[in-house]
Amino acid sequence: MAQILVFGHSITAGQWDTEGGWVQRLRTFLDSRALRRQDENLINYVYNLGIGGDTSRDLLERIEQEIEPRFEPENLNIVMIQIGENDIQRVDGEVRIDEEMFRTNLEQMIDIAEDYADEILVVGAFSANPELETVPHSGGKQVSEDRRRRYEEIKQEVAESRDTGFINLYHLRDQEVHESTEDGIHPTD
Repeated sequence: MAQILVFGHSITAGQWDTEGGWVQRLRTFLDSRALRRQDENLINYVYNLGIGGDTSRDLLERIEQEIEPRFEPENLNIVMIQIGENDIQRVDGEVRIDEEMFRTNLEQMIDIAEDYADEILVVGAFSANPELETVPHSGGKQVSEDRRRRYEEIKQEVAESRDTGFINLYHLRDQEVHESTEDGIHPTD
């Protein structure tokens, strides 16, 4: 049996996706596989711990208190971290979480997860509209494709340096993906 704890922001939480987003889709896939094969050993517990608006600072503050009560040493424990879209936003001229702090926060999250998890995966950002400059419905928070690309590079660098997995979704940048977002950021169904 495996426990999969998925941490992140609104994209992780499944905002704008009527089927609950990629984490719920993962759970549905794993559940259907276990049921189809009628194998209790394939049962997986997938916890969606995404919170809309979270930055890496917010996630760092809560990650251990979210993992600890769910930790079961007899199971395979997997922690997935998808964060950064809110960090790159510029508010009143200042980036919410600068590159150095983002790197430090991610490294500290991995440090915490290593105490509990058998496997840690850093999940990259889904494609966003590269021409998007202001986050819709955000009161004017600004984003930048250059910042988004740099933070994705930081995620990959940290994952590689810490010998954790990295799931690169950033390369999925085409018109079809951009059209699958209602607001330029959040994937829809």
